[in-house]
Amino acid sequence: MSSITQLKYSLILSDNSLLTSLDGINNLTSIGQSLMIYSNNALPDLGGLENLRTVGNIDISYNQALTELTATKRLAIT
Repeated sequence: MSSITQLKYSLILSDNSLLTSLDGINNLTSIGQSLMIYSNNALPDLGGLENLRTVGNIDISYNQALTELTATKRLAIT
């Protein structure tokens, strides 16, 4: 997935207790609809989303280990 830069629809990352990194999507710059990240209890941060600039809407919830949102500081909800 590292060569993907844009998604027309949504990206949903959910219910994965082994997910510890988003590094494989680090070239993603735009998501046309939703970014949903929920119930990934081992995910400590959103590193890998630093290049994401626009998204239709975002839902980040129920990620028990998540303590860092810095990677989304340049993100615009459109």
